[in-house]
Amino acid sequence: MLKNDEIKILKFLFDDLNNNPTMRNVSMSLKQKYPQTFKTIKNLEKNGFIILNEIGKSKVIHLNFSKDNLYYICVEIERTEDLCKKNMEMLIIKEKLKDCGNFVSLIFGSHAKNKNLKGSDIDLLIIIPDEKEVEITNKKIKNALSLYNIDLNIISEKSLFEMWENKRELNVGNEVLKNHYVLTGFETYINYLRKKYGR
Repeated sequence: MLKNDEIKILKFLFDDLNNNPTMRNVSMSLKQKYPQTFKTIKNLEKNGFIILNEIGKSKVIHLNFSKDNLYYICVEIERTEDLCKKNMEMLIIKEKLKDCGNFVSLIFGSHAKNKNLKGSDIDLLIIIPDEKEVEITNKKIKNALSLYNIDLNIISEKSLFEMWENKRELNVGNEVLKNHYVLTGFETYINYLRKKYGR
C-alpha cells in the first residue's frame, strides 16, 4: 500500500512524463522538506516504482515502466478524480465517453494545465486500436459531447507510437506526455507507456 507522500510524488511525476526531475526539484515543487522527499523517493526506488540515475552529483528520477504496476493505474485514476472534483464538466464528459466505446481518452492542453479560460475549447485525444474505427468513433463522440466546446483528435495506437518516435516534433502524442488526464482506458494507457518507456 502506498503512503500519501509516495502518491503525491508519483502524481507529480505523472504530471509531466518528459520531465525527469532531481530530488531537489521534487522537494521544491511539492514544497516539502528535502529530508522527507529524499526518504520517500528512496522508498519508492526500493519498492521498484521509480529508477534513480546519477547525472553528475544529482540523481534524476524516472518512473519505472519495466514491469506491470497496478499502482500506476491507481495514481492516474486519483489524478483524474482530483481534476473532476475541481471541474464538474470533466466528470460529465468522462461519464459520456464511457458510453461511446472502448478506447483511451485523454484531456490535454489548457484544461490539463488548469490554465483554461471561460469558453476555452477542451482538447480531447481519443486513441483507438484500429484506424478503421475513426469515423464511427468520431460520430459517437461528437453526438455525445455536442453541448461542449471540444477540439477532438482521434488517432490509432499505431499513430500514437509513430508520434512518440518523433520526440522533437510538436504533435498531440508528445503533448499528452507533458500534461494530460486520462478519462477512460487507464490500464491501456499505462500499457502504452510501458511499451514506450519500458527499460
